[in-house]
Amino acid sequence: MDPASQHAPAKTTRKSRTVTSTHPFQRRLDEFSIGVDLGGTNLRIAAFDSEFEPLGNIALPTRARDGHKVVLQGMCKAIRQLIGQFADEHSLTGIGIGSAGPLHLPSGRLQRPANLQ
Repeated sequence: MDPASQHAPAKTTRKSRTVTSTHPFQRRLDEFSIGVDLGGTNLRIAAFDSEFEPLGNIALPTRARDGHKVVLQGMCKAIRQLIGQFADEHSLTGIGIGSAGPLHLPSGRLQRPANLQ
């Protein structure tokens, strides 16, 4: 069984609503973002509303020993699953990934991070 399918379904904790404002930095409350924690042992992906309240999350083994393609496949599958759960009621504003380095800044690529060896 695929590890990404072994988690409980994410739950929506807030209703979608829009705030009307003339302030240029006012965020719409029906937006959401996704954060990814790429760890050496676990991969955690979570969706948050525009007030940074959690909408849902997925945790699965990183499976670094199976190679980078397997890690990326698990990450992408979980991201697509969260997008599928919340895109009908919310607009995706971005996806952020946190990982240990080193990071090659010009290309934005991880360079053999120790936690994924």
